[in-house]
Amino acid sequence: MMDGQQTPGSMLEVYMHAIAGRTNDDFLDRINMGVGNYSYAEYWQQVRAFRRGLFADAGMTRKLMAKARRQAKKAVVDAIYAENGDRAILARIGDTPDTDGLSKREYFEEHADDIWQSLGDEEYSQAEHQAWLVNQVTGLSMDWTPPHWRMLKMRHEASRSKDARLIDNLFGRPPEGPDMQALEEFE
Repeated sequence: MMDGQQTPGSMLEVYMHAIAGRTNDDFLDRINMGVGNYSYAEYWQQVRAFRRGLFADAGMTRKLMAKARRQAKKAVVDAIYAENGDRAILARIGDTPDTDGLSKREYFEEHADDIWQSLGDEEYSQAEHQAWLVNQVTGLSMDWTPPHWRMLKMRHEASRSKDARLIDNLFGRPPEGPDMQALEEFE
């Protein structure tokens, strides 16, 4: 084939290619926007919702994640200074710099970023460890999706259930509608 792809070797591969997203955008590829069933108005509603989602994501998600990282770093410092507190989050962190008589605020300012950057080990990558820590401290789900993207995904999934017919021929679903008649069985 022209773009370096090989011919599918089975019908299962044909089906997988038919429903696969190929936008090189992680969000769009995950929800497979190309297989919904939209009227003209619904199509443009989705486009507008995606555009609004991009702006909301740019304005909200970065700030939310920055706050979550700050809370996680603060919780690490609090755990270092706690005498009888919950030190469970330190168990996965390893060695931390000594407090050397620094106040919590001074320690946070001098060491929190270094501790954050040193997270990860042979079992977990740095990003996985950071995500786990944010989850433990803030309660933010490990598979958290911003609400504006969740709404777009919900509307898309709902559109698939209302007479979606995009890939009928490929999957052998019989056509329906006022002009179509059911085929009778051969006798």
